[in-house]
Amino acid sequence: MGNTKSRKRAVILILISALCLSGCGKEVHETAFTDSVAPEDYGLEMETVPISVDGVKGSYTFLYMTDDQAIFENRDDLGWFGNTETRAFRDDAGIPSGENIEHWIQYANDSKVDAFLTGGDMIDYGSTENIQTVQKKMSELTMPYLYTYGNHDSYIPWENTFVDTDETFLKVFKDNNCEFQSLDMGEFYVASIRDYQVDGFAQISAEALEGFQSLYKKGKPIILICHVPIYTAGAEDLRKTLQNEYGELVVQDDAGDFGTVNKSLLLGEDCGYELTPETEEFLNLLTADDSPVVAVLAGHLHSGWSGNLTDHIYEYVGKPAFLNQGALVKVQGSE
Repeated sequence: MGNTKSRKRAVILILISALCLSGCGKEVHETAFTDSVAPEDYGLEMETVPISVDGVKGSYTFLYMTDDQAIFENRDDLGWFGNTETRAFRDDAGIPSGENIEHWIQYANDSKVDAFLTGGDMIDYGSTENIQTVQKKMSELTMPYLYTYGNHDSYIPWENTFVDTDETFLKVFKDNNCEFQSLDMGEFYVASIRDYQVDGFAQISAEALEGFQSLYKKGKPIILICHVPIYTAGAEDLRKTLQNEYGELVVQDDAGDFGTVNKSLLLGEDCGYELTPETEEFLNLLTADDSPVVAVLAGHLHSGWSGNLTDHIYEYVGKPAFLNQGALVKVQGSE
């Protein structure tokens, strides 16, 4: 009789141990997001972007915005950009984008999203006033955020230079790292990689590649943010649309005394320029059959697009925030 009881206790203990190994003590994350807060009340339009990730048990909601192109000052000496009055990006009501960033911050705080994600070009050029103001605005968020490096954020048009090593500018990035950043959501990562370089071409630096490789090896699913959309054969319709609209996939802007400034529209093979070895390695890792990347969020084009880069990677290109358009990215497990 005693041996029977002992065996029963042993079986119970084994079952309890098995349950604990499979998740005992781990709380399933349920987003605090509330849809009782209407984005229309803040003058914003939100598109819902569902992302299903195998193995995820919780639910997560992120606010994603890209290309606000905000200007927070008045000045006449913007070089080939002209002046702030003529340069300002405005919504359909004529309101400059620098005046709407408060709405984005307030909506994110009030709706209780899990994180605030940006796709680059939050500001139109890298003046001290613009950089310090956007840094202050982002500090008002009550949730984690990722600030993605775009081709405008640190650009000084009157010098045709970048200030991407400026300490004040770097403070807006997680861990002061503008090349690669990530948020650990427990069940998956959200990461941001810089894919726009000072020569005007979309490339991945050695530092950015190293950060991506390090996170890649951890094995958890990754939602990756980059400014310039990624091109694969799955995005051929996007490539053809851009070629028809612009004629080329590398646009050359007239920069006055500086000649022309390159602007690549896509990152990938056969996109109008030669890729660096680091960029090729990044793309090979990204699109590999065993890649942990499940989705890419991008911007840059000032128009929306979505499709599959591979059988298992979805890409969403956001509409511009200067037109008050953004997205609620909702992540949950696959059914």
